[in-house]
Amino acid sequence: VQTPRSPTRLSVSSLVRTSFSPRRASQSIQVQTPRSPTRGSASSLPWTQQSTACGSPSSPVCTPRSPARSVERHRSVDRARSVSLSSPVSREFRLSRSKLGESLKVIDAPSPSALSTRAPSVDATSPQSLAHLTSPAAKGSPGRSSSPTRAGSVPPRTGSTSFLNVQMARSRSRCRTDSLRSVSPPAASRRSVSSAQLVGSTLGADPPERRMYDVNCVLQLMRHQAELDMKVEEAKKIIAYSLSVEDLFHEMDRGHKGYLTDIDLWTYVRNIGADIVLGSITTLISEIHLRLGPDHAFAPGRLSMRELAILIFPVKSREHELAFRAASDNDLLNKLNPGRLGAQPGAVSGPVRYKFRSFLDWATFVAEALAADRRQLRHLRCDETAALNDTFSFLACGRQSFSLEDVRRAFIDERVNASTQQLELLRRRYQPLSLGGGVHFSEFVRQLRPL
Repeated sequence: VQTPRSPTRLSVSSLVRTSFSPRRASQSIQVQTPRSPTRGSASSLPWTQQSTACGSPSSPVCTPRSPARSVERHRSVDRARSVSLSSPVSREFRLSRSKLGESLKVIDAPSPSALSTRAPSVDATSPQSLAHLTSPAAKGSPGRSSSPTRAGSVPPRTGSTSFLNVQMARSRSRCRTDSLRSVSPPAASRRSVSSAQLVGSTLGADPPERRMYDVNCVLQLMRHQAELDMKVEEAKKIIAYSLSVEDLFHEMDRGHKGYLTDIDLWTYVRNIGADIVLGSITTLISEIHLRLGPDHAFAPGRLSMRELAILIFPVKSREHELAFRAASDNDLLNKLNPGRLGAQPGAVSGPVRYKFRSFLDWATFVAEALAADRRQLRHLRCDETAALNDTFSFLACGRQSFSLEDVRRAFIDERVNASTQQLELLRRRYQPLSLGGGVHFSEFVRQLRPL
């Protein structure tokens, strides 16, 4: 038997210690390599023990069972895969081989059944494992999650994104020139414009397609306003007509001041289980003030009984119309309940409080979305004021005001889809009292500029 060249492998001659007789000294010992060893089968073992060699039962002699291949031929193959250990002296070899495998990090040793024993390696320092680690930004700061909400903050809401990020991309291929048929520049040209150019741009310096692009974005914002107003009208059906605005107003006005502040409304909804921050209540009150006429006097951060009725009653209801046309809260009470002026208000039931809480959650969500849409106008290609001027000129066609028919025509020209109900809600927003003369520029800008 020839000794392997590798210094890390053990010699077979060192394992088989046998005293040979002179008659068998010239006989060479060959090793048979098994082709397909199986576990537990005695016939498949390449070594058989002979107890009559040299008359010593403790000295086994290994004889081949069939014509064997030379070990020299398999020297290039890992000998740890080809040697089956069935001899009694192989116990020491098995121990030494296990130590050698640990030192060499051998993880691919074949099993007796010719199946691989390689375990799936998981390396925590590999680039693949690092890709699955969560960044600190994704986990969130524990201090931020536990910090109290400030009065002017807006609660985060999942799933609500600004419409201009989507609508501006959709309308990019539909923007027109003065002939309403050209295509807007690609997104790469939009990114190349610096912020100084956006702020310092004028109507004469901007190309026509860029100006029509901003006009289309403003029209998309108007359509989104009508869509959000429809959601509020759907939420008003929760309250129906089972709510007494007088009883609700006096229950929230604990100090009997005659008006509600944002803190009064926030404290009331918090006590009945609503998770609404103070900043959302303030945004909602400002949105209610926008729905009133330009000649309506109001105090910032305060809500009267008439404004509360405008908030909770549907736009086509009698109570909503009376609240719009009432001169004061007493005038509204006298019109709603004739002869009950000065009566003691009643208590609000538990189901009515629950319905009001659900409605207010929807109303604050819509108010935040509308405020976010107005802030997106600052990211237009042209100046915000220039975009509003171009949009008003496009709607009014050179006149001092525009009507509902002008809005419908502009939506059709710019391919802005809006239903009849949405157009009616736009009319009530921009022209709440249904007066003649159309929508003027001051009211148009008032509804679109950030608060």
